[in-house]
Amino acid sequence: MAGACGDFKNEYYQLDYYVNGDAQADDAYAGGDNPDNFQIDDYQLDAVNRNVSRDWAYLYSTIGKVNNIINNAEEVTDPDLTPSRKMKLSVRLLSFAPSCISSWFSYGVMCHCNCRR
Repeated sequence: MAGACGDFKNEYYQLDYYVNGDAQADDAYAGGDNPDNFQIDDYQLDAVNRNVSRDWAYLYSTIGKVNNIINNAEEVTDPDLTPSRKMKLSVRLLSFAPSCISSWFSYGVMCHCNCRR
């Protein structure tokens, strides 16, 4: 669980999620000398944009980690993790991954994972 939630410290969730949305909304403009950022700012993304490739890699990595948790939940032997609790966590994780993918398309939806519950 910590590994999946740890992804929220990566570049996508700390920077790109906000920067890409703000740059596309004209709230901010691309600076520096990175042509990949200029493409985002100008609404001219293409299939080889490294920022987009990197962000999709982050999103699918998170989904892969969540899938590993779900697929191996039955192997956990901690007596405090009751079958009912396992089911609740699985449902939460199943809804978590698609919301991360949808966040790329609608910046008004922030994915979140409450890892402490």
